[in-house]
Amino acid sequence: MIEEPQINDYVICYIDPEYFTGLRKELEYINNTIGQLYKTRDENVYNSFHYYIKYWMEIPEDIKYWFGYIKQEKCYYRSVKREDILHFSSSLEELQIIKTTEKYNL
Repeated sequence: MIEEPQINDYVICYIDPEYFTGLRKELEYINNTIGQLYKTRDENVYNSFHYYIKYWMEIPEDIKYWFGYIKQEKCYYRSVKREDILHFSSSLEELQIIKTTEKYNL
């Protein structure tokens, strides 16, 4: 059985730059920042971006246009496909260890 990320899980995403050409800075942010799954959308909807990931880390002004804004939580979000979610966990610390390991090639 394949595990699925749950609402409030922390996530590490990777969106292939080949998929969104010309969005280097936007993808760099997504691919290097831990987010949190805050909602999902029914799979019967017309596209495959069913997972909504919110981000609290400061988003550079010049790429904010690429994100939605959640007023009540005062943070930004981006929808992604399931295959864009590489790692997920209810533990932020677990994903921070993964990012640190990747950063220092440990």
